[in-house]
Amino acid sequence: MNRILLVEDDFYLAKNIRLLLEKEGYTVSTAGNVSLAKQQLEKEKPDLLLVDVMLPDGNGYEICDYVRRKKQQPIIMISAKDDEESIVKGLEIGADDYVTKPFKPRELVSRIKANLRRLELNSSIHLFTYGDLEIDTDKRIVRKSGQEITLRNIEFRLLEIFVKNPEIILKRELLLQKIWDNGGNFIEDNTLSVSIKRLREKLGEKCDGTSYIDTIRGVGYRWNTPKS
Repeated sequence: MNRILLVEDDFYLAKNIRLLLEKEGYTVSTAGNVSLAKQQLEKEKPDLLLVDVMLPDGNGYEICDYVRRKKQQPIIMISAKDDEESIVKGLEIGADDYVTKPFKPRELVSRIKANLRRLELNSSIHLFTYGDLEIDTDKRIVRKSGQEITLRNIEFRLLEIFVKNPEIILKRELLLQKIWDNGGNFIEDNTLSVSIKRLREKLGEKCDGTSYIDTIRGVGYRWNTPKS
């Protein structure tokens, strides 16, 4: 059973989030400010943190920085600030994801599940289906509407990382590291950009006309799981 620390000063919102997550089987503890959050972190070992940006005695960025000095649990920041500067700041300081208020309950649960299984690249799951897109990571076969798509090694490696880490913002540095580790060769930042551009073009659009891969400007990318 995963344990979550929720740092939110809005009592009613915190209560509703806690009830939602407990129904999903999570153990949830709460803190209403930075000071209490740090105390909770010293007493408990949460598997994931949900952290509001604006807090009475500071901000969520401070908590994120505090956690990253010691631990590597996933951190999801929640905030009414939806401007690019705020999102990039949160992600650059160490957050793994950023959810803006108001958010749909199912979206939050989906993000939590995705972050808890982040970077599980040795997952036993190897078949992925998204509408007319079929991906077999074991056989290295990708089909769109029954037609096989030919991918270069780096393109397939990126696709594999994306589908095994859906709805998670993957930073460019992390993608470069994973590709480099896998192939044993240094990959330039520009090569990453070009490879993702080509991968997008080969995969085409989802049924709603949007891309499978979202660009988070200044940070990285996210596999945009088609809604059922």
